Amino acid sequence: CNKAGRSLEHPASKIAHSFYSRNFISSLVKRPRQVTSPYNTSSAIMPHPVGYFRPIVEFNLSFSRHPIFKDAHSDLNTIYADALPFHQELYVDPADESEVKPDRDLIPLLRQKIAEQLIKPYAIDTPTLAPITAVINQAALQVQCGLVRRRLTKDSLTRALEIALANHNDFIQIEIGLSHVYLDTSAGPLNYLDWTKITTTRTANLPPANPASAQEIALA
Repeated sequence: CNKAGRSLEHPASKIAHSFYSRNFISSLVKRPRQVTSPYNTSSAIMPHPVGYFRPIVEFNLSFSRHPIFKDAHSDLNTIYADALPFHQELYVDPADESEVKPDRDLIPLLRQKIAEQLIKPYAIDTPTLAPITAVINQAALQVQCGLVRRRLTKDSLTRALEIALANHNDFIQIEIGLSHVYLDTSAGPLNYLDWTKITTTRTANLPPANPASAQEIALA
């Protein structure tokens, strides 16, 4: 101290001391919190006991909106939207309903079941299964996981089932995309029972489809 009793500490030392004190206190007060989203679709799936998903009795399927024909999904849903028959086949063991099949088995099987069991029995003006299969095999499939829709995989389907159970629901919702298809209305109103008029290949008399978004491409 000098004769006036004032501190001779350099002002820079005070600033540095104040800086480190504030940061020390901040490190004690502002600790990061770990928040786990209820809609996490991590690939780390915990094993479930036998019969865990048995209360989910319906896998409901419907079509999503077409980018040009705004009423196409409503007309298709009126005819074809329904619960998937024998949904237990999507599990590794249909008898215990505790684990969803891996993607390499799940996706082809689901597409096959949609075409053969959900659509073909009602598409009475479609001569063969081929045009239906061509459309469904290229469709984006999404599953409702709580408040959001996810690309359908083993992980997202499992998460959707878990959320349905947590919310005391006995169903899940799966959507079939239509953004990749062209609807042939050149001969008049579209007959949704004839899937030869619903195609993935544009012909000269069909209007151009909207370009697919990055999300739609990822979901295909």
